[in-house]
Amino acid sequence: MRMWKKGVEHMQGYQLKIIIKNSKPPIWRRTAVPGDITFGQLHRVIQAVYGWKDSKPYIFEIPQKKIKIGPAEDQAIAPWLQNHKWIRYTYGSENPWEHRVEIEKEVDDAWGYPRVEKYKGANLPEDCGGIAGYYELQEKGMAGEEEYSLETINQYLAEHLDFHKNSGTSEDTGEYTMERWLMEAHPEELEELAELNHLASYKNLTKEELTVRLKELLLNEAHMSQLLLYAGADEYRVFLELTAGGRGGRADLNFVYRSRLLRSCCILTRDTTLVVPEEVKALCRKIITPEFEAEHEEIETLRKYCSSACYLYGVTPVSLLTKLYNQYEGTRLTEEIMENRCRELMNNGGPVTVINDSIVANELLEQDAYRMLLLLQGTKPYYIPPVRGLFLQYGVLYGEAPDQNGLELIRYVREDLDAGQAQANSYFYEAQALIHKNYEMEDLIAAAAKYNITPGTKEQLAGLSERLRSVWNHTRRLGDRGYTPLELEILQKKAGLSSGAGKPGPVQKCQKIYPNDPCPCGSGRKYKKCCGR
Repeated sequence: MRMWKKGVEHMQGYQLKIIIKNSKPPIWRRTAVPGDITFGQLHRVIQAVYGWKDSKPYIFEIPQKKIKIGPAEDQAIAPWLQNHKWIRYTYGSENPWEHRVEIEKEVDDAWGYPRVEKYKGANLPEDCGGIAGYYELQEKGMAGEEEYSLETINQYLAEHLDFHKNSGTSEDTGEYTMERWLMEAHPEELEELAELNHLASYKNLTKEELTVRLKELLLNEAHMSQLLLYAGADEYRVFLELTAGGRGGRADLNFVYRSRLLRSCCILTRDTTLVVPEEVKALCRKIITPEFEAEHEEIETLRKYCSSACYLYGVTPVSLLTKLYNQYEGTRLTEEIMENRCRELMNNGGPVTVINDSIVANELLEQDAYRMLLLLQGTKPYYIPPVRGLFLQYGVLYGEAPDQNGLELIRYVREDLDAGQAQANSYFYEAQALIHKNYEMEDLIAAAAKYNITPGTKEQLAGLSERLRSVWNHTRRLGDRGYTPLELEILQKKAGLSSGAGKPGPVQKCQKIYPNDPCPCGSGRKYKKCCGR
């Protein structure tokens, strides 16, 4: 059984760039693979990511050592990938496909199965005579490439090349209990679990003593109630599904790592199945009542309000949050009660921190970025959505669904810049996030390369810029306290409006801090690399 290591679940993997030799421009697949697979399994991965049929012989070579590894000599990849920058993979004997497999870096394998991160070029027909034969067919207009779909290939890899799931072996046998889980854990993992659950005075405990203390804490009804009560809606739902199942289930391990509840109460088995110990299941059945569910729903509603406020404003006075909550929910909470509830949420892993009568988005705490945001916002008014549902959707999506301007950008990128649907969608949301965080147009253009989107002509660049500007004008920005640039421009043209939170008032221009400007904190770094992150 495995526990959780800081950052992600602690299996290691490798990021590989698999390049078809002599392809111009280079055709490649950037692929992450688990670190404990064999060369035979890596061969199957390469076949899948290029759409090959696995109908020809193959060989791996370690050129630096003059070593060849074929099906008969199959062995683990880790000893070789750890010590070399690249290896060679050849598929076929007559007119073969040769690949350079570059070992870019070690990564945390949180999925347990291979996945393609990026790619360049379509899938090529296998039986065309290698790369030279492919280019001959291309000149004749007979290449027959297949459009590449990241979503489709990664779904295939997850379903068919999850080597741990399909191996049919597991070191985990017997009953899954809290005591067994803790006893088999590494001391460092126990310390992380103690830190996660705010266990006092654990530093000087032996492993046996720490195991006993953790078991007592995690099976304590009051502590378990807090874990459940302040769990977000998604993690709460996943946990209930796991407790209802027989032998556990599977979930995205990056999502699991971000969940205090799941990390504290779930066992990760060797085949990456999540299992809830029997003692925990019994305790939860006792805790979860209709009254408990109602209280959890109330806290979840507050979490949504805080998340929406974080998205729109970054820093929100408790007085404004109280006003919004009472207005939308029809309640009469005092500011004192609201602040206390926000502090409880903060102390139990919520998305905000209470500072000086305001709630601050946690991502703005690093290097006091929230102070720089307040300078940028100046005395601008707060955008107040007219209805409850509209306000809360910002917290649920932590973004905005594409309007007609966003859809036009997606269409242009897909049809005029020859990007796939998934690339176009991802680029839209990336651009929207950058606009929301007050980045500049040059940053939006530069971000296109991340999705292999390249305007090849001045006309294409102008077309992309025009559509980005339309999205810009209709995107809600942190620096404008939730207003879009277009809405704020209209407000600035109006005179004689009273100021106040949530009421359009006179907008005083403050000195704008651009992402590439020197950071005002004096670090010498660019603002976007320092407090503006």
